[in-house]
Amino acid sequence: MAILDTLADVLVTNGLITAFAFVGIVVWLSYLVSNTLTAGRIHGSAIAILTGLVLAWMGGVVTGGSKGLADITVLSKDIMTVAEDEILSTQAVYTIVGGKVAYRR
Repeated sequence: MAILDTLADVLVTNGLITAFAFVGIVVWLSYLVSNTLTAGRIHGSAIAILTGLVLAWMGGVVTGGSKGLADITVLSKDIMTVAEDEILSTQAVYTIVGGKVAYRR
């Protein structure tokens, strides 16, 4: 069990790297499923998105919604479409944590 404990410690300590690796594996498996089971008729990215939604839902069910799997921040501007110089003036309007409003401007 010492090896599994060490592996768990490394994965938790390097959470961001673990998350990116996990997402990469999910996307790879999604494209594999797309090509193998649907002959490409259902795009791999659609399967990956569905998988992510199901995993987020399952995580919320398992943790009772208390672990931040569906935390949301609502911004005052759409930072993807505003001029670059307006991004820094964007403010958080709401922050929802665990299904409850944690911040409201």
